[in-house]
Order: sequence, then structure tokens, then C-alpha cells
Amino acid sequence: GQRYSALQNRFPGGPGRLFGYEYDPDMRVRTINGCESDIVRRLFADAAAGVAIQDTVDNLNKSGILTKMGRSWDRRAVRRMLCNSSYVGRDFYGKTETLRLSDGRRITVRRPRELWIEITGFTPAIICEGLFGRVQDRMGTD
Repeated sequence: GQRYSALQNRFPGGPGRLFGYEYDPDMRVRTINGCESDIVRRLFADAAAGVAIQDTVDNLNKSGILTKMGRSWDRRAVRRMLCNSSYVGRDFYGKTETLRLSDGRRITVRRPRELWIEITGFTPAIICEGLFGRVQDRMGTD
């Protein structure tokens, strides 16, 4: 099902809510939300310049800017945004998988990069690869 869709270069499942974007159900792609995308660009520029994530959180909340879910921002939400390759137009399926442990609990683990399926053309880039790379370097992520 979902893996087949990903292999056909279609985003499997729901598009999810991603700050900076809207979903176009007719075209089955994300489109850029102008007001939110300006905020995304500012957050990435600030992160590349060394602004602390907590300072970014405080600025967003003081400004009354809410997440896509209508909530206030926290460090985790900002960090997730800054690590999300969708902002440079690269979407992937299969980055994680859920495993069931012998005691019935479930855990989510990251899969090796060579098992990810890239989906092209679903999300337009808001920021450039260079800026994204600088932010990843500053944050110590890949």
C-alpha cells in the first residue's frame, strides 16, 4: 500500500500538517503558504546565525504565532522544523519503522538511509540547500 505509493512517487498516507505549507487535494501536493513561509525563512536564517532555539521559541510565542495545530511553540517543534528536509523540497518515506517489543510496547526506530524512498515534486522548497546545510551543521545533525 503505502510503500507502493512511495515507489510510484506519490506521497503515501495523509500529507500531514507542515508549517509553511497548505495541501492541495486536487493536485495531491503541498503548496507554499506565503505568510508562514516568511516565518520559516526567518527561523532558518536565525538558526544559521546562531540564535538559540529557546530564543526562537520565545520570540514566536511572544509574537502570538501558533503552530499548524494552533498551539504555542516549544523547543521540540522548532527543532523538528529545522531538521525537516521537506523545507528544501526533499521528502522521504520509510525513514522510521515501528517495532513491537516482546512486552507489547512499541518503539519507533530510524531506518538506514539507503532504505528511505525519496518522493520528488510533493513539497516545493522554501529554503535553499546551502542554508539548510548550515543549520544542520550548527545543530550537529545530518
